[in-house]
Amino acid sequence: MVYGYMRVSTIKQDAESQKGKILEYAHNNKMIIEKMESETISSRAKLEDRAIYKLSQELKSGDTLLIAELSRIGRSMTEVFILVDMLVNKKVKVIDISKKIEFGNNIQSKAILSALSLSAEIERDLISDRTKRGLAQAKANGKTLGRKKGSLGKSKLDSKRGEIVDLLKRGVSKASICKIVEVSRTGLDHWIKTRKIKAQIKGGYIL
Repeated sequence: MVYGYMRVSTIKQDAESQKGKILEYAHNNKMIIEKMESETISSRAKLEDRAIYKLSQELKSGDTLLIAELSRIGRSMTEVFILVDMLVNKKVKVIDISKKIEFGNNIQSKAILSALSLSAEIERDLISDRTKRGLAQAKANGKTLGRKKGSLGKSKLDSKRGEIVDLLKRGVSKASICKIVEVSRTGLDHWIKTRKIKAQIKGGYIL
């Protein structure tokens, strides 16, 4: 199956340009696009929450992903490498239309992935170095680092508190809740314990 992906800005011409390149390539190569995925640029969304990551989970061996250009699938070299490497390992063909590069089981693809890997590593080192320097400067200025003793760190389950409490009240097993909110049993147990959820539910809940 053939898929298309576009990461667009709010500028209409940008979306039309990418879509045009993808459709033209598919037409010239006698490909039928089964699904065209599109998302607007976001500076906050985590990779796991983005449409391209979810699409990469759907793609199977033998599928083809068409993109207008490689930079569209990631906001950093690290993201680009993670996604392309993951897809190639799944034997999904990734085609960068603008650069005329086909990522798959070929020498050109392996060479570019090696370069991407190195670039991603350098990028991570730079970010790490900036973070360390920032923390050192903050400490030198007398700022207390880290959270206060006894305080709770943020958890992705905090935003699902109402849903989890409701499921517990209904007697839904923890195993089922873990699947619903996509967390491990250990993670759920720790969250329930640290948030003292049990004490807030009359009659207790199913373990």
